[in-house]
Formats: sequence, C-alpha cells, structure tokens
Amino acid sequence: MKRMVMTGAACMLALVLVIGCDEDDSGTNNIGTRDPIDSTFVTEWFEDDLTDFGFASIDISQELIQHIPGNPVGKEQLGAVALDDPETEVTINLVGDYSYSNGWHIFDFEATLVDHDSDDTVDIDGVDSVQVLTSGTPVQSPDETTPIDGLKARAVVDFDVRNDDGQGSIHHRIDLDVDTDGGADTTLIINGSTNDALSGSETTSLGECDASVTEAATITNLRIDADAEDGDCPEAGTIVVVATVDVQCVGSGDPPETLDIDGTWTTTAVVNGNNTVTITWTNGIVSWTHTEDCD
Repeated sequence: MKRMVMTGAACMLALVLVIGCDEDDSGTNNIGTRDPIDSTFVTEWFEDDLTDFGFASIDISQELIQHIPGNPVGKEQLGAVALDDPETEVTINLVGDYSYSNGWHIFDFEATLVDHDSDDTVDIDGVDSVQVLTSGTPVQSPDETTPIDGLKARAVVDFDVRNDDGQGSIHHRIDLDVDTDGGADTTLIINGSTNDALSGSETTSLGECDASVTEAATITNLRIDADAEDGDCPEAGTIVVVATVDVQCVGSGDPPETLDIDGTWTTTAVVNGNNTVTITWTNGIVSWTHTEDCD
C-alpha cells in the first residue's frame, strides 16, 4: 500500500534536492553523468517498505475469499494465514464476475484501500485469482469448517491514488503457507514475485516534479512468526527489489533549476534472525550496506 504513494514522496524529496544541489553549466543534474545520487534519496524511497511487498494484495485476496458464492468464509477462520495490516482497510466494492477453474477462484473486482497511517485512499480494479489450500490441496467450496493453511494469489490490477496525482499497475504472484513444525509455534512462509509500475507528479512552491518507477521484487522463504508483535523482524528470508527510477523536476526559481534522476537500483534485504535486517543498495557503480533493527 505504501509503495503506491511513494512517487509523491520522491517528488517532494527531489524538489528539495533541486534547491540544494550544485548545478553544472547546463543546469542539469543527471545521475548518469554526475556524481552518484546520495544515499538519502534511495533510502527514503525503498528502505521503509521492503516487507510491504505483496502484503496489500494478500489483504485484498483475504477479503475476496469471503465473496465465494454460497460459502462464506469469515476472516477469523483464516487464522494463521491472516496478514492484515491494521493501518490498511480494504473494501470490496464490486465483484463483477466470478468463476472457478482448476483450483482457482477468479474474481473480476473493484476495491478501495484506505491507509489510515498516511491518510491515502486508493481505487483498485482488476482480476485476482486465489487458491484456498488445505494440506496443500485447493478447496472449491470452503465453509466455516474448512481448515485453511495456505493461500495462493495471482493479482493483475490497476490503481489510482485519490489524494495526489498517482496511478499505476501491479502484477503479484504470492504463495503463503503455514508451517507448524510439529510444535506449538506457527510460522508463515511467503514466496513470490511482484511487478509494479507507478507514476505520479507533485507541484509545490518549490517547483514541480514528474516521477515514474518500475519495480520487480522477489520474495524468498520469508518466514514470519504468526504471533509476532509490531516491530518484530521475520525469522528468515530475503527480498530483492530491482527498480528503475525516472524523476524530472523543474524548480520555481529564475532561471529555473532542473533535476533529472534516472537509473536502475537493486535493493537486497537479508533477514539475520536476531531481529535485524541487512540492506544493500547498488546501481552497479556505487553501493552501500547497513544493518538495522526492524523497529
């Protein structure tokens, strides 16, 4: 959810950089020809949202399950596979078409996401194909007695952000399984991939910016304690994000200063198992790494 509105934040930060940076003779500051962009911009863009990848689409899939015809499945029944973000509210406004094929519940739908933390509202429409799993087997007609221990979701949707000029599309492929290891502890295991395309613009007294980003993420063996508290790290796993960024800004000064940022960045987050995560950024020219607590 947060990633859907990051273009606006990136524009604001870029406008600040326009005012504060030294210009060359052409008035253009281009990452491809000048000093590499400093870490502030990249960390502001990517760092805080790494473990959000795919979670917003899981929220939507969990809501859609309750729209399987004739077989209402309460959210409380999802038990360990539930990954609701308390700051995100999902409302399914319309299921225009529903079908079941080869183990997949297929929904053509419209929905609204409200992020109470950032006070943003996002309108979504598209197709989500969901499998409800019991012991690894898809279930066509789950009911209140069905033990659900896994979900698979394949979402292809478009979205528009109401609070600013932001829009884009997402293509998420997420598998979520429950592992009890024969004991009392329950672990959620997430694997998958996401492909996001976002664009947006921002106009302030400092000037105006247009930003676009395409992102491809791979989530590998991300293990989460089902009873984890807010601020806890996953127990293990890796997330790799490859993002291509294009930000173009024009300042409001006379003459107007410009900022042109473009390039591809790879961000890798490795969970260390001691409530810390090590994050590395690189654009193939420069890179930096640091380890931080999850809170």
